[in-house]
Amino acid sequence: PAAAPSKPAPKPAPTPVAAGPKTYTVPSGTSVSVQIPAEMSTKTAQVGQRFTANLTSDLVVNGVTVARAGAPVQGSITEVISGSKTIGGKPTLALTFDQMTFAGGDMPINGRLTQVAAKSDKAGDTAKIAGGAIAGGVVGHQFDSEQGKVIGAILGAAAGTAAAKKTGKEVVLPAGTVLGFTLDSPVNVTM
Repeated sequence: PAAAPSKPAPKPAPTPVAAGPKTYTVPSGTSVSVQIPAEMSTKTAQVGQRFTANLTSDLVVNGVTVARAGAPVQGSITEVISGSKTIGGKPTLALTFDQMTFAGGDMPINGRLTQVAAKSDKAGDTAKIAGGAIAGGVVGHQFDSEQGKVIGAILGAAAGTAAAKKTGKEVVLPAGTVLGFTLDSPVNVTM
């Protein structure tokens, strides 16, 4: 008797390829808004002093959240001119931002201060600050005559500094102040 032709063995189903990590680029020029938890003042700040702030809203790239609201952002104080310690000096507080916690972990960043605004409890205000940073404008400037301080500041866009309008005063950024900064270089986040 003739042997029955054998059927080819069924092919196994292809194994799904696990999607590996993807890289998302936060472009240069992105405006980021953070809130400082503690007061900063030209009277007490020192050059090189580190500070931590927190993102006020999610940072989203192509519909993907790469950093969550509340994530820490770190930086350092790069210039301090105190009104009470420097005769004739214009009180100045310069800040740079150099590290952010993304969904993929801590990453170095290169950010410069572009906006200072008064503390706000409204989430919508934060979006306006981040989206419409007006570099070089007068921002959130109030004068507290009782304490003789400048609360808020005038922003010097080129240097990324907050400066008091009058000499002999101090730049004071109270706890809860919202700062806007711009990324000067892109950040690649792999997650």
